[in-house]
Amino acid sequence: MRIEDFPALTTGLQAAVPLWIHEMRTWTEQRRVETGGEAGQYIACHGDELMYGGKKGAAAEAFNHLAKGLASLAYVPGGVTFAGQHWCVNHAECEAAEKAAELVS
Repeated sequence: MRIEDFPALTTGLQAAVPLWIHEMRTWTEQRRVETGGEAGQYIACHGDELMYGGKKGAAAEAFNHLAKGLASLAYVPGGVTFAGQHWCVNHAECEAAEKAAELVS
């Protein structure tokens, strides 16, 4: 299965990730990095619950970790693209990172 096979997930992320980006705007970089790492670890262990369910509330908890992780990645240069959606806090940095990557290729 592909992520595109779960349209409710991608639609939900369109709403949740910007809310987390807004929440994180006053956080330190260290806190965002730690949160992103924790979110990634959680999804690595519980991603199947997000896709297929589990005990009551498990999918919602995994979804929230995914949204937090993506939001924390929106603060790195170049932002983050997931399931065809892109989030960033400075699109000029995204464009610069893309140009730099093209030079390396």
